[in-house]
Amino acid sequence: MVFTLASVACGAARSLPAFALARVAQGLGGAMMGPVGRALVLRQAQKHEIVRAIAMITWPALLAPVIAPVLGGLITTYVSWRWNFLLNAPLGLIAIVLVLTFIPKQEPLGTGPFDFRGFGLSALALTCLLYGWSDFRPASAAGV
Repeated sequence: MVFTLASVACGAARSLPAFALARVAQGLGGAMMGPVGRALVLRQAQKHEIVRAIAMITWPALLAPVIAPVLGGLITTYVSWRWNFLLNAPLGLIAIVLVLTFIPKQEPLGTGPFDFRGFGLSALALTCLLYGWSDFRPASAAGV
């Protein structure tokens, strides 16, 4: 729903700051779709259906980067760039109706306590990785 509403906001934006904020919201909504979709599949599918169900949600994500630029170019050329975003509104509404129709409501799973040790170790590892990459220069740039 976040992605759909943000897409409409992108298509309706009348200034660059409004468009940028709507794109940020669209990115947040889009980033949630993958993990939430996989979680729904894993919670709803029977063990013997999991591979097929995961494939059904993976293939569109693999095909979209191939099809979307061509389709987006055609829409921008022959209609308007705004329709690249407004096209998501009916698709999003259909998706919302399908989810409400076919996915039963469930109580949220309980979560364990926050893993401070894992968080700290991950932060340390990522900091070291970024520090290690910060002075990376290809051999040709380093004068070697």
